[in-house]
Amino acid sequence: MYGELGSVPLNVHIKILMIIYWLKLLTLNENSILFQTYKLIQSDANNGNTYGGGNWASHIKKILEEHGFAYFWAYQDYRLINVN
Repeated sequence: MYGELGSVPLNVHIKILMIIYWLKLLTLNENSILFQTYKLIQSDANNGNTYGGGNWASHIKKILEEHGFAYFWAYQDYRLINVN
């Protein structure tokens, strides 16, 4: 049905937006408070601390792993470079 209507389920759209936001976070200046906060929750996600499902970074990790992109989570510390 979704294909016939040219749309996708809402949860797929939300996951796409989450991944786009995650990619933007990775391009932030390392000194920004938002980037530093992300690094804290990333560390918690890597250690399995999900705060009862409330850790946003653990959701990103799970999405990437479910779709075969665990490599990108593992190597996200190799910063993305903005090419203009």
